[in-house]
Amino acid sequence: MKKLFDPRVRRKISAELLKYSIVGVLGVFLNLSLLFVLTEFAHFYYICSAVFAWFVASALNFCLDKVWAFKKKSEDGFFREYPRYILIMIISLVLNLGVLYFLTEVCGIYYMYSQSIGIFLLRSLTFSYNKLWTFRD
Repeated sequence: MKKLFDPRVRRKISAELLKYSIVGVLGVFLNLSLLFVLTEFAHFYYICSAVFAWFVASALNFCLDKVWAFKKKSEDGFFREYPRYILIMIISLVLNLGVLYFLTEVCGIYYMYSQSIGIFLLRSLTFSYNKLWTFRD
């Protein structure tokens, strides 16, 4: 706990959070773009589109988070990190689908807005688990 009060550690975590957020914005753009294209043009059910979009965006996010946000060498711990990352993303996906379905079907909110809200709500949770478990030092 003392480490959290060290200014160097706080700067490092702040930098990682900023980079994680930038990667997240790219992932959100990809996620929402795929969701829209698959639902509106390929006529997939929006929940199916959301699952596909989530996994594609998560794969991109993993690569960028690993090498840029958390600065892990590509060969270091891949077989330990990727399953952890996917587990966190699957849990996040299930929670996101619940939010997406509830807001869209029960509250009548447009599915694109519902997806955006779900992603926003879960982003800080995924940062915490990825920082503390997946990409821990």
